[in-house]
Amino acid sequence: MSTTRSLTPSSQLSTTPHVRIYHRGHTFRLAKGDTLIAVFRGTTIEQHRYLIIHDHLPPGPITEGPQTPTAAIPTPPGHHWADTKALHIIAHRWLTNRP
Repeated sequence: MSTTRSLTPSSQLSTTPHVRIYHRGHTFRLAKGDTLIAVFRGTTIEQHRYLIIHDHLPPGPITEGPQTPTAAIPTPPGHHWADTKALHIIAHRWLTNRP
């Protein structure tokens, strides 16, 4: 049985709760209901954000507007979309283990 993977497009983020982290020159974004984590090179902000609980942008240029991810990482079973600590661990492992 195949599992459908989902990734919210940039154009729908303004109405979808999501989190993003910036780690080692990449942006990792996970929206509520997605089963894939979008990966972007550099610091990327795709839509205006209305509620920011904590934010720390790395120094350097920021890419704004809709973007196409350079990669997508499957979320582990049971991962909660707003768990930024676990998202950081996933991002770190992905960056460490990629070719």
